[in-house]
Amino acid sequence: MGFFKGLSLFFREMADYNKLIDPNNSDITELVFYSESAIYYQYYEGLIDELLQFSNIKICYITSDPNDPVFDKASDKFKPFYINTTLNSLIKVLNSKIIIFTMPDLDNFYIKRSNNPNVKHLYMFHGVGSTFLQYNREAFSHYDTIFCVGEHHYEEIQKSEQIYSQKPKELIKTGYYRLEKIYNYHKEYLTQNIDSKTSKQILIAPSWNKDSILDLKSCIEDIINQLDGSEYEVIIRPHPEFIKRKNKRVQEIAKLLKKSKNIKLELDMISGASIYSADLLITDWSSICYEYAFGTERPVLFINTPTRIDNPNYKEIGMEPIEFISRGELGKSLDVDKIVNIKNLIKELLSNREKYLEKIVAFREKYIYNWLSSSKVEAKYILDNLTKK
Repeated sequence: MGFFKGLSLFFREMADYNKLIDPNNSDITELVFYSESAIYYQYYEGLIDELLQFSNIKICYITSDPNDPVFDKASDKFKPFYINTTLNSLIKVLNSKIIIFTMPDLDNFYIKRSNNPNVKHLYMFHGVGSTFLQYNREAFSHYDTIFCVGEHHYEEIQKSEQIYSQKPKELIKTGYYRLEKIYNYHKEYLTQNIDSKTSKQILIAPSWNKDSILDLKSCIEDIINQLDGSEYEVIIRPHPEFIKRKNKRVQEIAKLLKKSKNIKLELDMISGASIYSADLLITDWSSICYEYAFGTERPVLFINTPTRIDNPNYKEIGMEPIEFISRGELGKSLDVDKIVNIKNLIKELLSNREKYLEKIVAFREKYIYNWLSSSKVEAKYILDNLTKK
């Protein structure tokens, strides 16, 4: 970042910071959403739309991304602000009624809770995965309220509170709007593109952690070798964090694909078009498997890369993570050293789509709350608490 651009952002942030701490603007900070970057709006979108459409409350949306498209959505009822380097000091002095995050580990690291004990700190998941495998043990300890995607979240958090003597939290059975949006968009896509596709499309969308499909050189290279020149249209979509942290590796993969006619790299993280159009997803331990399977009702091919474990003591909970359970319900798994068999598994999954559809729908009914109505449940909770005296 150039000096003058950095200086401009500094003054922009200071101006927004001063607006937010101004007592005369207290009406716009009663309800605050915080977003680390532009990609997180998609998880808030259903709730925000519901509140804007069916209430008169004002929404304060704080983003640490100066280029976040939410600034184009500004209105009398929706007020976006840019806060980055001063976020911690701002959160501590906010006197909001509710602050909503998609960020785990509140109060464990740099970002702390508000100093006002009456502020309700609320967590919204941006994934379906279990709370005790790919998160730190205390990731949710300092939240007051958690919007639970499904029964597994509800039971896991209660169990953690028991075992580790954590503060009891208000657990609200909400569901997951992101899945519903993919489902609705996918249905619309199917009606508009019935005859437009000439070949089956495969989406490769791994996690960003160490030893992911893209991180293991032999893994992605073997997959490319097997699928290059095949009858499938293949899209490789790195995770946003992978692009940010390992851009050199992304460029290496781009170089590998220069001569391929049927495999391309997708770096547009805002668009979800490839999720709606893909006939099959290939992933590792990424929670995109739930967005794809539950949203499109199509199967997943899991590559058995090393498991991502952020809590080495996860077995203390005494429950099986949904990441382990789902691999046998949403599709098939393939070991890294068996990539040579990938085309056979792809063919089997595509040929038996109806069988997997039944299993996927049953699994979704069991694990996801309030299917197609989660935003209404979330909005009711927010409005009830904002009007509570």
